[in-house]
Amino acid sequence: MKKLFNLIMLCCLPGALNAAVLIESRDNSGEQTRIYLHGNEARIETASNDGFMLLDLAKKQLKLIVHEHKAILDLSDIFTSKAQAYDREGEFIESYIEPKGLGPRIAGYETEEYEIFSNDKYCGSAFVSVRAIQETGFRKFFTVLNKLSDHVQRKMAVKAFLPQPSACDQAATNVGNQLLNTGFPLRFTSQHKQLRNEVTNINTRASLPANAFVIPASYQPSTPAELLTKASKKLKHLQPEMMQMLEAIPPEARELMFRQLQQMQR
Repeated sequence: MKKLFNLIMLCCLPGALNAAVLIESRDNSGEQTRIYLHGNEARIETASNDGFMLLDLAKKQLKLIVHEHKAILDLSDIFTSKAQAYDREGEFIESYIEPKGLGPRIAGYETEEYEIFSNDKYCGSAFVSVRAIQETGFRKFFTVLNKLSDHVQRKMAVKAFLPQPSACDQAATNVGNQLLNTGFPLRFTSQHKQLRNEVTNINTRASLPANAFVIPASYQPSTPAELLTKASKKLKHLQPEMMQMLEAIPPEARELMFRQLQQMQR
């Protein structure tokens, strides 16, 4: 399920009254993501169709739908959590951006390049478009989704059994609001100039899929712990000692472990 969250740095946009906005993107592994936006609602899905996410700004709801287990994870507490700049445990990180100049044309939009720095170390670049943010209404969705990324990374950092995100990954999250003030980030590259993710297509008059914002009636609410238990049963190589460790993991951390286990099974 991790790839459902990679879109956290690219997501978003509301459409016109009688049309949706469709944003298609890909990451450095080629995984494709589609985001449909209509009014205050967003549907986020991957091409692998293992599930989708529904965001409703008006109702302040965020739900993750997992097809394999016909499960619904409620992540709506994101609306009451505080968004803070992220620091590595015991380490202060100063994150900032600097304008570099004109960038390439991406998904039909002219861009400007901004370099991202963490403690004066170059961490990569973001290519942003002013026109894209004006035409799509990207801003209100990005604010919530960028906070989700920060929220998840904080949970990962405080758990000893999960690796901390790198300083550059944290910088990319920290500068989200700075980038938002310059335009819509259409592409991110690494400190080695390699692609991390990019928007490949924007359609401001797209048609919504049937039942785009409807959760199947047979799907039931679930918890991260329950989903992890179901996923772990398929991993027959797990030893009893590891199973005991999994049972001792707090529920909020099991959700993150579940996403990683899902990724391992692909």
